[in-house]
Amino acid sequence: MNIYKITPKYHVTGVLELESVKRLPQLGFAKVICNRPDSEAPNDEQSEHMRIAVTQAGMAFEYNPVTMTSFSPELVRTQTDAVLNTQGGVFAYCATGRRSTMLWAFEFAHQRAPDDLIQQAGRAGMDISSMKDRLERIYQSGLHYLRIPYSLLLMII
Repeated sequence: MNIYKITPKYHVTGVLELESVKRLPQLGFAKVICNRPDSEAPNDEQSEHMRIAVTQAGMAFEYNPVTMTSFSPELVRTQTDAVLNTQGGVFAYCATGRRSTMLWAFEFAHQRAPDDLIQQAGRAGMDISSMKDRLERIYQSGLHYLRIPYSLLLMII
C-alpha cells in the first residue's frame, strides 16, 4: 500500500485492503474516509466491510463516495468536516487516491493558486494537473467552493 502525504494530517491512497487496515493506527491515523463508491469495489472491500475493520482497529470511519462526475459542494464539505473534526491523522482512499486528493484541492481552491495545489499534491506523488483549469476558475472567482452558486459550479467543474 502506497501512502501519499498531502498534508501533515491528510494522507491518501488507492485501494485499501482489509489486511492493511490494522496497520493504520500504528501510523497515527484516527479516521479513515472511504471515497470509493461501493459499485467500484468487490464485495469484501465495500464500505460496510471496511467500516467494521476500521472500527475494530480503533479508528473512526466515514463513507463519502465520489465519482469523477459527482463532485459537489456537499461532498467537499463532508470531506473537510471529517478532517477538521478529527484529532489525529486522516487516511482517505478511493481507487487511486486521486479523487481523495481532488476533494482536498477543491477545499482550498479559492485561496491558493492552482499551481501551488498541484505542486503540493505532486510532491506527495499525486498528479492532479488535469484539474488546473477548474482550480483556476475557482481561484479567479474568489469564491469558496461551497459558496459558488450551483449553476456556476456546473460550468466550472
